[in-house]
Amino acid sequence: SKLRTIPINLDGMRSNVMFTAWSWNLLTVSFALNGIIALLSDSASSDTIFHAIFHHRYALRAALIMFEVAAPTSMLVSVVVKYALWPQSMKGPNGSS
Repeated sequence: SKLRTIPINLDGMRSNVMFTAWSWNLLTVSFALNGIIALLSDSASSDTIFHAIFHHRYALRAALIMFEVAAPTSMLVSVVVKYALWPQSMKGPNGSS
């Protein structure tokens, strides 16, 4: 192969460069936002600043869109890792398992 191996420094904030990190971080933020909205919906008082922020029309819409984007991308990452990357990495140096 004519491709050269070049080390890429991915420490600190640079670790979020990969699509896998973006999809899992987006899924985490989506779960957190949906959990906060559900928790505040169950609480008794509705006159707090948190209700004004998280029960706003745009916050609810953002939570829904974020989940609709995060869930399929996370499933895509999981499938690619399980069926494409793991079998390749499990093969020995001569192509044997």
